[in-house]
Amino acid sequence: MLGFTPIQMPKISLQQIKAYILREKAICLLPLIAIWYSLTLSSYWRPTWDSAMYITMGKSIITGHGSRYMGYGGVKYPPGFPFMLGLIIGPFGYNFLLMRMLIVASAVGSMWLAYLIIRDRSNRWIATGVMCSTAFSFPVIFECTRILSDLPYAFISLLALYWIERYAKDTDQWRGKIGYITIGLIVAAYLTRIVGLTLFVGAIAYLIFGGVKLSTFLPFPRRLRDGQVRKNDLKPPLLHLSIVSGLDDPPLKGGEPALSADLPSLRRRGRGRLSGPSRRRGAWGEVRNLKKAIAIGVVLITVPPIWMAQNHLRGPKLPPELREALSYEKEFLVVTTTDPDAPFIRWKDFIERIKDNEKYYESLLSNIMSGKRIDSATRARVITLILLAGYLYCLIRHRSVLEYYTFFYMLTYILWTSKQGERFLVPIIPILFYYLFRLLTLTVSGIRWLVRRTFQWEDGRKIFETAGVIILTGVSIQSNWATDIDIIQREHHRPYYSERNVTMIDLARWLKDNTPPDTLVVSDSPSYMHLFSDRKTFSFAWIKDPTEVFKSINRIGTDYVISMPGGRSDAYLKPTLKTYANYFDTVHRQGEYVIYRVKNGTIENETE
Repeated sequence: MLGFTPIQMPKISLQQIKAYILREKAICLLPLIAIWYSLTLSSYWRPTWDSAMYITMGKSIITGHGSRYMGYGGVKYPPGFPFMLGLIIGPFGYNFLLMRMLIVASAVGSMWLAYLIIRDRSNRWIATGVMCSTAFSFPVIFECTRILSDLPYAFISLLALYWIERYAKDTDQWRGKIGYITIGLIVAAYLTRIVGLTLFVGAIAYLIFGGVKLSTFLPFPRRLRDGQVRKNDLKPPLLHLSIVSGLDDPPLKGGEPALSADLPSLRRRGRGRLSGPSRRRGAWGEVRNLKKAIAIGVVLITVPPIWMAQNHLRGPKLPPELREALSYEKEFLVVTTTDPDAPFIRWKDFIERIKDNEKYYESLLSNIMSGKRIDSATRARVITLILLAGYLYCLIRHRSVLEYYTFFYMLTYILWTSKQGERFLVPIIPILFYYLFRLLTLTVSGIRWLVRRTFQWEDGRKIFETAGVIILTGVSIQSNWATDIDIIQREHHRPYYSERNVTMIDLARWLKDNTPPDTLVVSDSPSYMHLFSDRKTFSFAWIKDPTEVFKSINRIGTDYVISMPGGRSDAYLKPTLKTYANYFDTVHRQGEYVIYRVKNGTIENETE
């Protein structure tokens, strides 16, 4: 018989917990952050197109029908977040309060993970400043009110980044326990949001190139700090030894790299067996890390292609009126996502998209850093340059997986076609604040370098840096405070829903009570209608030609059409209803909101 040894969980004593809290005092802020975020909780659902789809897909998963939307497989949304919601929907149904608690818990966990990651890259003061600034950032507060995948992805991706660093430094083989955990978290992030693909690429790039010394390409080593080591002190043999043999980084002192002035000891460290957990081969990192990169690369060429392939196989079977039938790959390649028959993008269009996105994300970065207090394009450009300077400083002096991940993450959205405000940047807000705080420490060090011959700042540098971190954190919180309070107050305003949303929910309930389960509906807000009516609901073509809109309604055998005031109904649907009025009967009216029944259940194809 096969025997299984149970996993022995480590025993944690109260003394260990107390010691950890005393060491990581910032953990005492987590309950306060949790209370702050709990103010956004409500038992109502904030209407969002994607949110309704995630919830109904979660119901499909937990009821055993797989990752499907309205019975259709192959929609573009990955199953990770719907599965999380399904664990709530199974025992509790559409309990929006519990779903929002999941989002808030993800936000709180993300704050602590951001602290741990930044602490290892800098020091506890900077990590605490980043955590507090992110906690009060208005995009994070706003996303706490919506049942979307951004904050769960932020939590999983930060956890993956934490383990990627451990994986890179691990002395075990590439297939050890840490490796399995790391790869599993990267896959989980990808299956939560497709942009998790950048975790794969960032991790591989870090494992391959993370050991490359930038000093290889410079005339002198990169750590010439505070006059402790002068250029003339670095003799060519030592320079060659430190570069070619892959001399390990000096030990951390107070969270900062420190280069000893004891040159003979450096020479001794450079000879013979290399210090540290593993040997390096040349200046291009560890051979063992190359194997780890290959392991992640194997998963990269396996999991994403399988997901994309099954979408492509099922995609042609999906009706074009189902807007989620447009895969992410095609969404990237077409000129516009509003037209299912849109042509593929050309180089000219692609360049215009990049220019447009560059200005767009400049304004978003300005909003995040200033709490929406800057509306000048010039000032937005200045903030972007400040963040870029902080990024380059970290890339040169404190390189980690964060720099590779951030590069590929931002590159993805600079090239992407869709825009959804600050939402897409929420998962990397802690990293953005990290670059801002890092630039602050660089500024303090620069000032100290300029005046070091006049003033003795050896004991005062940390005081000035700490004061700067506290001031910058306070300014960040104050800048976001008014917007945060406004978001929280809106969540407790009654009535919660606008008149438009109340009417839409009423129409959905009318459909649920007065139509058979196999009814097909066309609406301006199909995901909302499907969520509350449990009837298959499609969008009409967003084209100004009434004939084409008529064809799109006819193509799927529509039973009911819902007309609403404003929005896309006025632009595309109402002209069609007027042109082909003989094919629609009014069955329910609520103000300007009208439900039409298609005569005889289908529309004769008059246009052919």
